[in-house]
Amino acid sequence: AGNLTLPTVADVEAYVSSASKVDAAFDFFVINIDAGTDDVTVAIGTGWTLVGAGQVDNGTSGHFRARKTGDGTWTCYRIS
Repeated sequence: AGNLTLPTVADVEAYVSSASKVDAAFDFFVINIDAGTDDVTVAIGTGWTLVGAGQVDNGTSGHFRARKTGDGTWTCYRIS
């Protein structure tokens, strides 16, 4: 159980060279293999907005898309 916190927008833009343009995006998955009762929550860092639920229940997975929405701002969408 716990949080998986996204890095700050400044860190993403510093380490991902293709993240400089508005509408740049990438997908990621969180797979919670816990067979018990522990949930995982995707938390956001500075400069982020989260759309949808960040919680990934035990034994399930979550599909997320991170998209640059402006200068110094990104949105993380829960897709499934």
